Amino acid sequence: MILNGIITGLIMGGILSLPVLGVAVIYGITGIPNFAIGVIGVFGGFLTWYFLSFNMGIAILVGVVFCFAIGYIIQRILLTPISERGGDSTLFFIVTVSLGFVFEGLMRAIFPRPSISLALPRIGTINIAGVTVEGFKIFALLFALGTLVIIRLL
Repeated sequence: MILNGIITGLIMGGILSLPVLGVAVIYGITGIPNFAIGVIGVFGGFLTWYFLSFNMGIAILVGVVFCFAIGYIIQRILLTPISERGGDSTLFFIVTVSLGFVFEGLMRAIFPRPSISLALPRIGTINIAGVTVEGFKIFALLFALGTLVIIRLL
């Protein structure tokens, strides 16, 4: 039981490290923290889900392009001008958290369903010390770790 919790925690920690990595990379490159990045990513996920009825590749492309475009627009129109005028970290925090609330409200207005189900591909299961773990979760953890390593090497 404890081992199951440890394995699940490692998998979830690896997956949840990706949005944190996004904030850290943006802050490291621009010197400006953007706390709205998580909500923008979720919005992109909802868009991807919405367009899945067309084609998975198109759906993923729409979600990724949306996230990059919104992030770029926010950076250029709001955050960079604030930085150039000498805005402090408290102002960035207020602006980006407020943007997060705006995007959350937009999501609730556009996608009013309380829950969305998505059939994940079956990759099989792996038995780790008596704990059965779905292959897709292992894939997600390896993807997260690979992303962390690539970002670290850059």
